[in-house]
Amino acid sequence: MAIKYLSAEKKAKQKRNRIIITVVTTVLVITAIVLYLIFNTDFFRTKRGAFIRHLQTTSNAFDVISAVQDKSVSEAMKNKKYYLKGSMKINSSANVADSNILDKIRLNLISKSDYKNEKSNTDISITSDNNEISKISLIQDSDYYGFFNSDISGSYISIKNEKVGQFLSDIDFSNAGIFVSDLIKGTKFDLTSNLASSIVDFDTKDVLEESKLQKKYFQKYFKMLKDVSDIAYTKKSDDKVMIDGVNHNVTTYTLSLNEVESANLVKSIVDKITQDSLTMDFITTKLRMMNLSEEYTDINSLNRKLKQFATEYQLNPSRYGKLSISVSEEKQNNIQTVIKFGNNSILINHIKNNNEEMAIFKINNSSIKLKKEDEKITTELKTVTEENIERSILIVKEKVGSVNDNNLQYNYNIKYVNGIKSLDLTYNEQYTFGDNVGEIQGFKDANNVVILNEFNKEQVKSFVDKLKLKINEVYISKGSSIGISLDPIFTF
Repeated sequence: MAIKYLSAEKKAKQKRNRIIITVVTTVLVITAIVLYLIFNTDFFRTKRGAFIRHLQTTSNAFDVISAVQDKSVSEAMKNKKYYLKGSMKINSSANVADSNILDKIRLNLISKSDYKNEKSNTDISITSDNNEISKISLIQDSDYYGFFNSDISGSYISIKNEKVGQFLSDIDFSNAGIFVSDLIKGTKFDLTSNLASSIVDFDTKDVLEESKLQKKYFQKYFKMLKDVSDIAYTKKSDDKVMIDGVNHNVTTYTLSLNEVESANLVKSIVDKITQDSLTMDFITTKLRMMNLSEEYTDINSLNRKLKQFATEYQLNPSRYGKLSISVSEEKQNNIQTVIKFGNNSILINHIKNNNEEMAIFKINNSSIKLKKEDEKITTELKTVTEENIERSILIVKEKVGSVNDNNLQYNYNIKYVNGIKSLDLTYNEQYTFGDNVGEIQGFKDANNVVILNEFNKEQVKSFVDKLKLKINEVYISKGSSIGISLDPIFTF
């Protein structure tokens, strides 16, 4: 009987153990599922919580700017002299000229650079059937940059790298009609007069860098969105967004505020920023790296500027309009942020898959796309003019060789679109690093130099207007000489 009793007791104990193991396992599985849902999904989050979580990751898109830069090449260019040889040809076109004419055109480039001594020379020769049509010479000598073309002027036309933003504003650059000016104009913001006092070579990684401690510190500004009413937040499941021609199934969270609510939110955020010396120091330090003017790099000046903006916003909220911010997530990754205020919109896309990463930044009618895939870099600049004409430049750049082997080469495929007209080009360039690059000419060696910064606003505006007319005249004439009907470069 004792043996039977012990056997029954053992069975009961085993049963209890199985129950305990089952319960513990179930609890662990449920805990794991709950933790996964908490940290990797929005299952337990309110619409507000999910919105704030994804909004905080918008800045990840700026990582692409650093990713597309080749640090080894940029370091070599700064520390070594180099000789560059490039050539370009036209592969195809639409509504420009007969292919028999375009097939004969070549652009050849030779450049020598000495970064440490701030000197570089570039000669660009344009030929048709091996006959030179035009030649342009470019010089950098310390803070002076200039160009020379015998068909346009008998002297070098140059500018000192000083108060560049003001200079571009003085000559009404945003209305020049060239691609770059249209791109800036398409943002609908006055970007030229707010440019750097002088253009400097800064490391974008340093500007965009943010330590873990700083990221945690700045979360307090996102937490201010918790004070906004629950009804201001909405969620749209099974939403669809198209990014770079590809449809994505997403969940979109949106914060919508009327004019007064948006003005109050801006005022509260600005008040908190301007009263926080650590935040203000962080902002002005980053802007100082880009050499912006003192009104942005001096804490007191920027403080006044921000407060003035917030006050104007509150006094006249209808001027800035309603505010809406939407974040769209796919597989728990924020792939699109859209900010709309009044008639303005800012869009930021970010897609990252395995060895491929892409970001698109769009302000109103102008956008920049950056994409990295192994050694291939894609850059696309696009805008729509006031006349509703689409203009774009698509550049696909692929690296061959390396700096260490001194056989660095870049191959480019370029497509330029201007309304119904388009050009497909290929451009190849080879770099040779070393001291044997030959003589690099400076302005002190040039006989005649016109420095535009030395003139007053009226004089420089008059001179540049005449210069644009002359460039248009030469450009159209040169095209006509080889049978191409060209539109003016500058539309004034």
